[in-house]
Amino acid sequence: MIKLCKLVIIISSMVIMSAQIYAQNVGISADGSAPDNSAMLDVKSTTHGILISRLSDAQRNAIPSPATGLLIYNTTTNRFNYYNGSGWYEIGSTFVSPTTGTTAPGGGVSININGDAPSPVAMLDVSSTEKGVLIPRTTTSAISTLIEGLIIYNTATNNLAFYDGSQWREPCKTFVTGTIGTGSLSPVGLAISENIVPNDPSALLDISSTNKGLLIPRLNNGQRNSLSAVVGLTIYNTDNHAIEYYGGDGWYKLEYSAPTVTASATP
Repeated sequence: MIKLCKLVIIISSMVIMSAQIYAQNVGISADGSAPDNSAMLDVKSTTHGILISRLSDAQRNAIPSPATGLLIYNTTTNRFNYYNGSGWYEIGSTFVSPTTGTTAPGGGVSININGDAPSPVAMLDVSSTEKGVLIPRTTTSAISTLIEGLIIYNTATNNLAFYDGSQWREPCKTFVTGTIGTGSLSPVGLAISENIVPNDPSALLDISSTNKGLLIPRLNNGQRNSLSAVVGLTIYNTDNHAIEYYGGDGWYKLEYSAPTVTASATP
């Protein structure tokens, strides 16, 4: 356990197998800059994206007792899935661009149990075929400091939510299955929290906060198009004001409906 007010992880090839980080907030960046106060985890880059656990339909359905809010990238459908407490949902997406480049600087952070190096185009690479990722589970009204691109799992609506610079958006979702696995998983994983709370066994990375969210790399169209993208690579696009990911044949943005929540705070 590392107890700090703020922790900045300088880019390195690092594998975390089981640990707790007890901190006010955590930053992963190439320049050592402090994390934004609105984020429990701030992954910062203009030359990398982020990768979360990539699982197939079968691997997703085999997860026993998935935690509410558990998020995966589904390699069968090339879409994000999350568990809302009673079943798995698919997040809708729309094709936006086929353009990719060659930028892959390397030097990212890897969280896995095999000792694998991170993808050279990912600032943070969470790799597992049996566990997902948990982002802060809270409500939009609990977030007092806002910055564009902030992401939470909204416990009031049981859906992801992100702040687009002027309002909270919630991606469109479709029910997929209620199937879950049997047995249990080992508690191996990384927990980042304000309190001494271990990671949920269903999550390889568990980010916990009641009043902060998650920030992923924020890139514009040109920076996104320069990346040597891999399947599942995810960014927040500051030009399109949306979460985008690479699906293998191009870039997709998460679809969202009209906002149901109006932000009361200012960035």
